[in-house]
Amino acid sequence: MSTSRLRHGFEENVSPIHWRSGKIERTCRSPACAEVMGCLDVEDELTFLRLLWTDMQGYTISTRKIDESIQYTKGMLITDARNLFDKLIRPTASVKGAEKRSSIEALSLRKNLERGTADIHWVNSGAIIANSLTKTKREGQLMLCLASGF
Repeated sequence: MSTSRLRHGFEENVSPIHWRSGKIERTCRSPACAEVMGCLDVEDELTFLRLLWTDMQGYTISTRKIDESIQYTKGMLITDARNLFDKLIRPTASVKGAEKRSSIEALSLRKNLERGTADIHWVNSGAIIANSLTKTKREGQLMLCLASGF
C-alpha cells in the first residue's frame, strides 16, 4: 500500500501487505505466457485486497457487484515485463502467433483492469524489490532500498 502519488510516478514509501512466491499452475511455453499467468493471479489478489480494504474503510460491499464495490480503493499492477505491459496498453488487440491462449488471457486481464479501474505500470527490474526475495543475484536491491530510507 502507498499514497496516490505513487500512481503519478513519484517515489513513495510502500507497505507490503501481501507477497508470495510459487509455481504457476499451468505449464507455459514461454516466459511471456508465464508473465500473463502470473499477472492474472496478481490481479485476482489485488481485487481481493481492494475489496477487503474498501470493507475496512466502512463502505458497503455488494458481493454481486464486486467491480462497483472496489471503485473506492484504487489499484495498481506493476510489472517489469515490457512485452506484457505493451500488450496490455496497446490500443488494438491482436491474437496471433504460437501463444494464442496467452494472448486471449492477456486481453481478459486488460478488460479486468479496465473494469476494476486498476492501472498497469511498467518499471525496470531494478525497481522490483521482491526480486531480492527469490533471485540470489538481486539480494542487494532490498538492502539498497532500505539504505535509501524507504
